[in-house]
Amino acid sequence: MTLALISNSISDLLFLPPIGAAMALIVGAPNLPLAQPRNVVVGHLIGCITGILLSRLFGVSIITAAIAAGIAFALMLIARAAHSPATATAIVTALMPHGPGISNDFRLLGFVFASSIMIVALGILANRLRRLRYPTYWW
Repeated sequence: MTLALISNSISDLLFLPPIGAAMALIVGAPNLPLAQPRNVVVGHLIGCITGILLSRLFGVSIITAAIAAGIAFALMLIARAAHSPATATAIVTALMPHGPGISNDFRLLGFVFASSIMIVALGILANRLRRLRYPTYWW
């Protein structure tokens, strides 16, 4: 709910599916490596940066978005921070018009970072209420 209000207020509703999928993973499978804080935060940052860079280099298109998703996931594997919902972040970011300059890019990156931190915090709370240990590890 909180993320929906934040997204709505800054017109980034497209980010709700990847963030929602990440939250479902954190609450539904809190012991998986994909659900751990490092994977969530680093994965979404990699996805966002990859989507921005590729759309800046090659333009906004579905082909660019598909390539961004593949490259982002490969980079997540290299960084040992695989988080499958973050491939959707790469797709969404690659499909968004960015406008001139990089200020909007930094705003998107800040939003994705803040959202990632928020869902990890909410995941800790939700799993504590269920008496489950989360996170299994921090970094």
